[in-house]
Amino acid sequence: MKKSDAIHPGILLLEEFLKPLNISQNRLARDIDVPVSRIAALVAGERAVTADTAMRLAEYFDTKPELWMNLQAAYELQTLRDGDWESIQARIRAYDPTPTRRGRPPSAKVKSARNGGSARSASVDDQSTEGDARAEAEADLASSLPRAVLPATLRSGSK
Repeated sequence: MKKSDAIHPGILLLEEFLKPLNISQNRLARDIDVPVSRIAALVAGERAVTADTAMRLAEYFDTKPELWMNLQAAYELQTLRDGDWESIQARIRAYDPTPTRRGRPPSAKVKSARNGGSARSASVDDQSTEGDARAEAEADLASSLPRAVLPATLRSGSK
């Protein structure tokens, strides 16, 4: 399995919010009423952003909870794509609405035939969708971050 280039939302929390605003992990934990261990594990990339944490971070930093949840989802999807997805994908039999003799779903052989005899490979559409998702996440980040903390690359597109 190759190493993923995905950036954990906790790293973004640390680098884009805590450090620039000079907020300690202890202060953040106290202010949003969670254990310090939750924030420490999050910024270490060892814990996922939950809905509860997303709501608390959104309230604290005046952002949207969807920002934090989208960052987590994007991280998990990219990590899977960079990891085991190809082997998982090869075992998936896509749904085919065409009934078979006994009403069972078609076999993997049908899928292989539909996909040119091999496991589905990433198409241009799939790749552009990934790029679109990343651009959307960056736009969400730019619209949610306080202007003072925006990375220079995202400032031009903000309000």
